[in-house]
Amino acid sequence: MVQMNAPTANLQGAAAAGGNAMARLGQQLAQTGQDVSNVMQYTAEAQDKTTLIRGRQKWKEIQAEQEAFQIENKKDPLSWEANRVKLMKKFDAYNGEAKLYTKNGKLNYQLSSEGFSSDFEMFTGKSVTKRINMNLADETIAEVKLALANNDPEGAEYALGQGGDSLTEDASATMQLQIKKGYEKRVMDNEKEMSKSDPAGYIEELKDRKDLTNDQQDKLFTYSSNQQNIQAREQLDDLEEAINTGDGVSLEDFNQMEEEGKFSQVPAGDLAKTKAGMERGLPLSNTELSMINNSLADLQEKKGEMSEEKYMPYYNSKSAEIRGMIGTSKEYGWVTNALYTRNPFYKKDVSNNLLKQNKTDNKNEAIALSAYHFKRGDFSGHVPEYDAEGRRKDFDPDELNVEEREKAGKKQRELMREAVKYIDQQGEVLDTTEFSQWFGRKINGGKAAEDYKRGSDYQSPNRKPKVNTHKPKQPYQLKNKSWKQQRNDNSTSKVSNKANFGGSSGWAGGRTQKEVEQNLVEIQSPSGAPFKVNKTVAGNFESFLQELEDVVGYPINAESSAGYNWRKKRGKSSLSQHSYGNAIDINWDENKAFWGGEDAISKIPNIDEIAAKHGLVWGGSWKNKDTMQFEYHPSTGIPARGI
Repeated sequence: MVQMNAPTANLQGAAAAGGNAMARLGQQLAQTGQDVSNVMQYTAEAQDKTTLIRGRQKWKEIQAEQEAFQIENKKDPLSWEANRVKLMKKFDAYNGEAKLYTKNGKLNYQLSSEGFSSDFEMFTGKSVTKRINMNLADETIAEVKLALANNDPEGAEYALGQGGDSLTEDASATMQLQIKKGYEKRVMDNEKEMSKSDPAGYIEELKDRKDLTNDQQDKLFTYSSNQQNIQAREQLDDLEEAINTGDGVSLEDFNQMEEEGKFSQVPAGDLAKTKAGMERGLPLSNTELSMINNSLADLQEKKGEMSEEKYMPYYNSKSAEIRGMIGTSKEYGWVTNALYTRNPFYKKDVSNNLLKQNKTDNKNEAIALSAYHFKRGDFSGHVPEYDAEGRRKDFDPDELNVEEREKAGKKQRELMREAVKYIDQQGEVLDTTEFSQWFGRKINGGKAAEDYKRGSDYQSPNRKPKVNTHKPKQPYQLKNKSWKQQRNDNSTSKVSNKANFGGSSGWAGGRTQKEVEQNLVEIQSPSGAPFKVNKTVAGNFESFLQELEDVVGYPINAESSAGYNWRKKRGKSSLSQHSYGNAIDINWDENKAFWGGEDAISKIPNIDEIAAKHGLVWGGSWKNKDTMQFEYHPSTGIPARGI
């Protein structure tokens, strides 16, 4: 019995165990279903968030399009709203295609899009209002400025009244100040016009004016004084032209011109000096000639240093003094020519008229030829003598007696008048050689012309230089060597380059003032200080100025720095390197070692080496120091030929 019941019991136990297993499996399957559902929910929510992020990015792009449109059409803000509406269609279309899977996702997307739409509309509306006001402000300011430019302060005031509400307080105050200045400017302009008719008389009346402020009186006095100087210079120039052309000007002619008011602006002292010269008939003494030469050198220096306003009255006084010494004698034509080139109007007269410039050169040539032939005795009928080499021997005009000298002077004056007339009749510039020969043929029946064939020692001031193929060396590269060491190492070119880089033979950039000025260029230091130099060496000076300011840190004062200046060396007869655009002066207000003053630039360590690096020689290394000056030389370290 026991044996029979044992299997049955086992089967029941197994069945029970199987049922429990199925129950557990069912429970597991139920849990798995729940987990899958949770995963799907999470995935859907994550996708909705991604869609919202992408949507917001798209909305930002739409707003960026609107902002770009507004910038492009800032003059037409009323078109901005229409463009916003067009972009909103694009906005709605994008949102309509967005796929959202959860209720919360859809709600968040809707709320966010509605918020953007509302903000977008508000942003555009505010921008339109702001832009309209800004445009009104801009146009108001522009209209005020235009009216002031047209000397119409009333119109400017009206424009400000119409659109002033659109301006800020600061902008409105600025416009009001400019309008006030506009009224003051018109008053000053009217006064200046009155002054132009008679500056000297206006200055006298100005002293008793009570309707003008002290500041206005000071400015009008300065302006009128300058106008008087200009007109005085013009009146004296007319006198000099009359003296040098035609039949000249007698003392009676001078007195008549004075009575007619032809010298109304010339100061009494200057007029007296000029008149004294009209009465003079004696030749100049050596002392007087020395004084004239010193005055001419002084004028040349001052012309390069002084402003035009300060230089003009100085020149007027000096030229009257010189004119009072030479009188109307054509013997001293070289003096009047020298005065002409120092005239403050010289460049203004010729800079924009090439034919006039060419004729001026020819007239200068005639003056030089006249002086040359007078000194040779050609106007006196002197029979020339020649040395063994066929060169004409010197002749001293002082050997002539008073009567012979006067006859020679008369012939000289007659030929000068004929030469000037001949030049004025030409339609183009005359070849200097041909003109010299024409001049010679007019003297002593052509004997002087024949003398040219024998080898004249005359050198035309307008002679064209020979073409020079020399190329400047590259700036020497320093390798911890002083400029003196470099001079020894780099000594292959000394005097051989003199013809190319200044000196008696001129330089590659030109020999005459006209030729040099045709090859000038303007360079600037990093701070903007301008220098005129020859274009051949402009790069050397420019790189030096850059290192001096940007690397060394030495500031350059534009008011006391310059380059080109056609003048002689101080106290000498040869031309300065400044005349060739081959030298610059830096801060002469603080670098006055040449005159025993301060010497700021010498405090820069190795300034000579810095200059040499750029192919320049520093004037502080010369025996006669000139610490403000730097000049170019192809072999650095070779002392230049002075200042």
